[in-house]
Amino acid sequence: MISMGFYQFRYSWRVWLTASFIFIIAGWLIGFCLTGIFSIQSALSSTTRLTNDPSPLFIIPMIFGGLTLFFVLGGIISSALKEMQLEYQLWAILGASPRQISRLVGVQLMILGLLSSIIGYFISLITVAPFYYLLQKNLGSDWLPTVPFKFSVLILIITSGIIAVTCFITGFIRTKKCLKQLDESKKTKQKFLNLSNLLTTVCLIGITIIIISILISSPINISAHPSIITNAEIQPLYFTLILLITLQLSSGRGLFPWIIFIMTKYLPTNKTAIGGTAQKQAIANSERITTTIIPLLIVQTLLVGLYELLFGFTSPNQIDIQNVVVSFIVYVGAPLILVIANIISLTMLNGRQQINNLVQLTQLGFTKLDLLKERLSENLIIFAVLLVASVFNSLILFTILALICFKTGVSLNISLLNIITISCVGAIITGIILTIIDWYIILQHHYCID
Repeated sequence: MISMGFYQFRYSWRVWLTASFIFIIAGWLIGFCLTGIFSIQSALSSTTRLTNDPSPLFIIPMIFGGLTLFFVLGGIISSALKEMQLEYQLWAILGASPRQISRLVGVQLMILGLLSSIIGYFISLITVAPFYYLLQKNLGSDWLPTVPFKFSVLILIITSGIIAVTCFITGFIRTKKCLKQLDESKKTKQKFLNLSNLLTTVCLIGITIIIISILISSPINISAHPSIITNAEIQPLYFTLILLITLQLSSGRGLFPWIIFIMTKYLPTNKTAIGGTAQKQAIANSERITTTIIPLLIVQTLLVGLYELLFGFTSPNQIDIQNVVVSFIVYVGAPLILVIANIISLTMLNGRQQINNLVQLTQLGFTKLDLLKERLSENLIIFAVLLVASVFNSLILFTILALICFKTGVSLNISLLNIITISCVGAIITGIILTIIDWYIILQHHYCID
């Protein structure tokens, strides 16, 4: 199977090459973090001059980045399978089982991950020292002591191994799931829905229990000494953040296509012929849109949750800017980089499908200006869906924050407007980026379209 996967990879290398960007970024991230961890631990063991251990600056991004990588690979694999659908249909006709096809895709992803991670590691080796010393310059050598960063064959092997194994396992599992969904088996769909519904129900019940438990708990007045607020008081916010992210993962694929359908009914974009086409396009591409939205929504939820944890319980004059900068880099930086890489990789993978779609619209009489307007209208729908979902999450997190402040007597130092502004800005930036990418494809390939 490995040799067959290798030969299939040689045949389909152009398709996999378009998806390689996110694997290079993943290799860069893991290589970056491992280089930092190993170098710091080596320096700590060889000298007694280092008093602080900045290893968590590298450990936490690797954990969050690894989890994000698992989430975003599903969309990459689904898009790649659609691009090579005829090839795998041929394998099925020749007698290959879904399990064998899944192994075939897993081996190809493993090869792609191995090659990409090697490139990513050498990029990380170049960038880790400048990034670390830039932080050291701003945060001080007390927080970040001087540490040498060197090439390591062991780190290269570990980085390549992590990416390759992750790609194979994720590729095998995701491909098997995609093939079962394409089979349109009622039993399979029912199992998938039951699992998603179970997780969704657990998350909703958990959030409800958290809100009720805060409401019925006895007030703890610590307003006279706000600095003594402990993790016990803010734990509900942590748990709510975890439950919201799990809720997005469990219910997103089933819920967002329905939200897209509802939004297209009431948005003003469907009042014109171009808007009506955009509406139909958004509904037809709801699976692709969902794959793009879910990772963005998770990052935005992390951003809002971290913002509330850092600023919600602390007055402006007591905020430690160094802690804020490090916290945002550590907790949100890695997922944000991978989500951006995911958008770019998905755009590159879907490029050929986009061009075919644009050619069809041109044959129906759409001019270049009409195509630009149509893609803008489609991205307005994505913007609206992302905005509604992110505001919903933000309202839940703000409610938990406000209840905790009310019960503990700590003044609430951020307003609901601040939270909603973060959601709006995130949705606007996403809409602008997607529109720029779509317009670039139209303008770049206008000779193919015309």
